[in-house]
Amino acid sequence: MPDLTVSAATDSGQRAYKMAGAGPEEVDLTMLYDAFTINTVLFLEDPGFCEKGEGGAFVSGGRISPGGELAVNTSGGGLSYNHPGMYGLLLIVEAVRQLRGECGDRQVANANIALVHGNGGVLSSQVSAVLGTENPRWAAFQHAPFGRLSVFSCRPGASSQAVSLTGGLSHAAGRGRNGRS
Repeated sequence: MPDLTVSAATDSGQRAYKMAGAGPEEVDLTMLYDAFTINTVLFLEDPGFCEKGEGGAFVSGGRISPGGELAVNTSGGGLSYNHPGMYGLLLIVEAVRQLRGECGDRQVANANIALVHGNGGVLSSQVSAVLGTENPRWAAFQHAPFGRLSVFSCRPGASSQAVSLTGGLSHAAGRGRNGRS
């Protein structure tokens, strides 16, 4: 990995947005695998929530705090909630619960679109998933419903493809800097 300030989340995030027909400006909450403090900044910059090098300023002033501009890691994040363990799967669980409106005091108001992002292999492997609710703005998509949650894996006018939970929800894997997926 020649540059530790750039991850394959630049690729996986853009591919997931393209598959869902949405962009970072439409995301209501994001769940990021934050095994290290720097991960949160990297995974806000690389998927496009802010420009490269602006992550520190982006997170300051409560911007990603509860009630802030962008809800991030509403379960508390891996460093305070559950790491090590199965935190990667719990990112998906929390995003689904948020989209279903099941999170009580930490509920993000009117949450319709979530980006879930995970990484592994010392930042060499990335995966991004865009999840959404059954919402009229998604009517152009065919989708596979999971309760109120729908998994989008197509562009407008294309047929959808349901994928298994273990295979990733509308995931787009990024090729790591070491050349491996």
